[in-house]
Amino acid sequence: MCNLVQLKRADAGVTSCAKLPLNLTNMNYTLKTLSMLTGFALFGVLTAQAQDKATLDLLVQKGIISQADEDNVAKSTAVPIVTSRSATAQKISLEGLIQFQYDDLTANDKSGLPAPVSTNQMYFRRVMLGMKADLGNNWGGEIMMDFAATQIADQPKSGLSPQAFPTTASTVGGQQGIQYISQNMFDKIAITKAIPGYGTAEAGYDKTNFIQEELTSTAELPAIERSAATRYFDEYYGSQTAYRLAFAQRRTGLFWNGVVPGVPGTLYYSAALTNGIQSQINFTNVGGLNGIGAWTGAGYKNSVAGLNYDFGMNLGYSGDGNSQNNISSTSVTADHVQVASRNPTYGYNPYIKLAYGNFTLLTEFFQARYTNGRSTIPFTTTNLTSPGITSAAAPFGLNVIPVYKITPDLDAVFRFTYLNTDGRGTDQNGIFWNGPNDNTNSVSGTTGNVTIPAGGSAYGPLFNNVMAFYLGFNYKVSAGVRFSAGYEIAELWNRQTYVATGPGVSNGTSTFNGPRTDMGMIRARLQILF
Repeated sequence: MCNLVQLKRADAGVTSCAKLPLNLTNMNYTLKTLSMLTGFALFGVLTAQAQDKATLDLLVQKGIISQADEDNVAKSTAVPIVTSRSATAQKISLEGLIQFQYDDLTANDKSGLPAPVSTNQMYFRRVMLGMKADLGNNWGGEIMMDFAATQIADQPKSGLSPQAFPTTASTVGGQQGIQYISQNMFDKIAITKAIPGYGTAEAGYDKTNFIQEELTSTAELPAIERSAATRYFDEYYGSQTAYRLAFAQRRTGLFWNGVVPGVPGTLYYSAALTNGIQSQINFTNVGGLNGIGAWTGAGYKNSVAGLNYDFGMNLGYSGDGNSQNNISSTSVTADHVQVASRNPTYGYNPYIKLAYGNFTLLTEFFQARYTNGRSTIPFTTTNLTSPGITSAAAPFGLNVIPVYKITPDLDAVFRFTYLNTDGRGTDQNGIFWNGPNDNTNSVSGTTGNVTIPAGGSAYGPLFNNVMAFYLGFNYKVSAGVRFSAGYEIAELWNRQTYVATGPGVSNGTSTFNGPRTDMGMIRARLQILF
């Protein structure tokens, strides 16, 4: 046995070490020798890397390999020095991502109220650092952290970054409030066991297989931010009847991703057993709730006449997916009925991916049924002081994302997205990262009082329908370096309208038929991946 300071390329297969005499007589000589050898080795590795880069660039220019192939090779050889304190680890790899971003986002409120404060700032969108360990015998582990993230990650505005500091928010079931450090700093935690030829098992904190845009690596997203429909489904839980769903979300649990051997092409499938509603403060279910989530999916990919195709279906169940732990079936008054806390959710996600020459296309649909997910009265905060009579909502979303590779280094990207919340509602900031929220003249979430303007109605901050168009590009500046820019226009319509029929919130009615809001969003991003 000996301590290892591994000096090797990331794709090296074996590390060896020699026993060195460590008596006092030759200690200085040994240290000098090690220093010289380390220096020469470093110089050799860096020189070899430079030569490899030139060779790879030439192969891309000749059309022998693709740009994606070069990027994968560059990433696999990016860490020439690996230090391990563990004698059990055969290889440890360092990985990271830095995204520097600029946002210029505006909204135009058609209700006659003043326009909301626009967003205009530069910040670090993600600062991610992680490690992978190969322990041998097909066992491994991975930890990935995002040092730009906080618990209330998409609440505006800190003045420096929407992620740098949390905000004060109403606290319901441990979902919001001031959280300076939380699990959201972890992007992934995994203990893995590969079964060659069949798949990989995982015990960890990871994404469930639902919504293909969400499953696309953050560093490889065609558009700068994920779509409004994707974020509505996958961002952390907003409330029982508004904002976001947290359905396609990171969960703690057991995961399996496998393939069926012996089938022409690739027939793949997945399964997972996770927490039913993931807490944003720790790695367990939300306090007081103990439901379980179950996820499965299958797909097939192959190619014919130069056309690569990949299609499949994902299914999901969340035992407490639309629940609050402070609502019980005994909470009943003359004016309204509070629903039981156990509200399961169900969802499905069919998709198809096509690639031909320089063109790729992703089209997917996703829908979930939320028990007690629709309310007859509006809410302006997540504090459900008067939950109202509720019924099931079945929101759905659609993404269409074509990408055309103009040159090996330049991609043109278009995205269309549509969201229908089916009477549940959402707001701008909840689905458009760092977006400004409209003003409201409707309901106070703490007192239940209503202010009715001259027209006889009040408008809430929630909208039933959203449609957005994105156009942008990605340019590979160098291996591991990418610059992206894009413009997105969006329309939110069928705004929640409240009409009072008597004193107090519960004596009125609400529908989604109010004025719309338009948004214009310019984003630019410089990222490095290593």
